[in-house]
Amino acid sequence: MKINKILATTVSIATLCTLGLFAVPVFAQTQGSAIGNNAPTSHAGRFRSGTMGSSTWRMSSSTRPMMGSSTRGFRGGMMGSSTLQQRIANMNDRGGHMLDQRTASLQKMLSRIGSMKNLSDSQKAALTSEIQSEITNLNNLKTKISTDTSTTTLKTDIQSITKSERIYALVEPQTNVTAAADRVNTLITMLNTVSTKIQTRLAADTTASANATVQSSLADLSAKLADANTQATAATTEVAGLQPDNGNQTIFQSNEAALKDAHSKIQTAQKDIVAARKDIDAIIKVLVGDIRSLNDTGTTTTN
Repeated sequence: MKINKILATTVSIATLCTLGLFAVPVFAQTQGSAIGNNAPTSHAGRFRSGTMGSSTWRMSSSTRPMMGSSTRGFRGGMMGSSTLQQRIANMNDRGGHMLDQRTASLQKMLSRIGSMKNLSDSQKAALTSEIQSEITNLNNLKTKISTDTSTTTLKTDIQSITKSERIYALVEPQTNVTAAADRVNTLITMLNTVSTKIQTRLAADTTASANATVQSSLADLSAKLADANTQATAATTEVAGLQPDNGNQTIFQSNEAALKDAHSKIQTAQKDIVAARKDIDAIIKVLVGDIRSLNDTGTTTTN
């Protein structure tokens, strides 16, 4: 009798163990697996929906958010920050390069003004002060851009370079017109010196001085040099008082008209210079011809 009870107990234990062994693979199956669909709702079913299933669900849910949030944080945080810093660095470099170009151009203008011979000291001082002030503004802006850490601020500062170009765009043609006028005045001085020497020579040559070509050329030479001086002086005066428009369309149009008119005056002055040189050539040609004629006459008389 005892043996039978022992055997019955052994069979029951073996049965439970067998059920437990078969339940383990079920835990590892997903609900869509063949075993999961066919398994009876017993210990395995309770385990799937009970403690083990709950444990598995908690581990899964805790794993997904941690990995997911960590990955997104890396892309949007560390990598995003790196990209932003690179963009800021690029904008810093671009703004600095733009400002360096403008500053170098203005420095060249200062050198040109320093070498102008026919500008008064007050005219030179006015132009130099205006250009130097703009260089200082550009340098200050460059310092600010180099320390900007916001793309919004950088964008605004870089846009201000274009706005400051209103000043740059005015100063450059102002200086060009003034430099051109200075060259015209230098040529006028040279041609007046030549004209004085020619008139001295004509005073000693009554035949050449009475020549109709010489007389008309002398009159035209004097008129052309006087007009060239008038045009160059007017051009310089016209651009000297111009002010940056700072976005004001009325001032912009006024500046543009003044610069165009000044440029036209410089062109007229340059044409006067060319015409004056032709007058001098015509007078010299008559003088040379008269000298040759005198030489030929002297040779014939000697013979």
